[in-house]
Amino acid sequence: MHEESGEVAAVKIVALENPNERRSFPSLEREISALKLVKALGGHNSIVDLRDVYVEGRKLFLVTELARGGELFEHIVAYGSFSESKARDVASEMASALSFLHRHGLVHKDVKPENILLSARVVDHTSGVYRRGNRHESTSLVKLADFGSAGPAGMDTNLEDIGTAAYLPPELLTTGVCTSACDMWALGCVLYIMLCGSHPFDLDGMSADSVVEHRIKTEPITFDFSAWGNVSPDAKDLISKLLVKDPALRLTADQMLQHPWMNATAEATAGRLRGPLPLLAGQPIPMSIA
Repeated sequence: MHEESGEVAAVKIVALENPNERRSFPSLEREISALKLVKALGGHNSIVDLRDVYVEGRKLFLVTELARGGELFEHIVAYGSFSESKARDVASEMASALSFLHRHGLVHKDVKPENILLSARVVDHTSGVYRRGNRHESTSLVKLADFGSAGPAGMDTNLEDIGTAAYLPPELLTTGVCTSACDMWALGCVLYIMLCGSHPFDLDGMSADSVVEHRIKTEPITFDFSAWGNVSPDAKDLISKLLVKDPALRLTADQMLQHPWMNATAEATAGRLRGPLPLLAGQPIPMSIA
């Protein structure tokens, strides 16, 4: 907590002389460089803000904005799939954040539910009401975090240095080249998960990475199961255009923001609530977030 302002921040502490920590130095350097660039460009309300980075003694301290609500992943596991209205809120902020990054030549390379943080705790999981933040908290719903894989677009990429295999697009798995289209594929996976409670290429959450990678490269996505019964055609259309295997045909962040589903009113998708759905690793879900 800052002594004068009372602001609470998140602090990552890295022991500089620990051999185990040294292996993570390249990732840490990428994260610091990316967050410094974002800050120098004026920042974005849906990207976690860098507060400070300094060395004290033999430790490095990376201080960032605190997102009090935890990971999007944790909320989906605990409370189930989102209504279209709430999923749209998250998708809109993430598309805006990615548009900002891509406009400045930066690719996140690890967009997934674990790296999307909620700004505030949920008060009512049925209605989707969030606790009002104090004067130090952001007005955004979510924050994109963990820039340890981030880097310039279009460069050859070592797959060991970047995101989780389940969220990598077919062209990256095949060629090792990562463009802004890679982030859009990953966001398509996140949106699919938010709306149905399962990963598009690992519906039961039990498949090995090699199997998931094969499906990503060769198999189409499906909406042919009960979780999609009450989801609007526009939502499915958007996901299909994000998870198209040809990156040249995939929607950009700006194109996604112009899609009809992204601009639908809450009333247009009202009543499309689903009951509890098994998620990711077959865990029982108590209820859905609206």
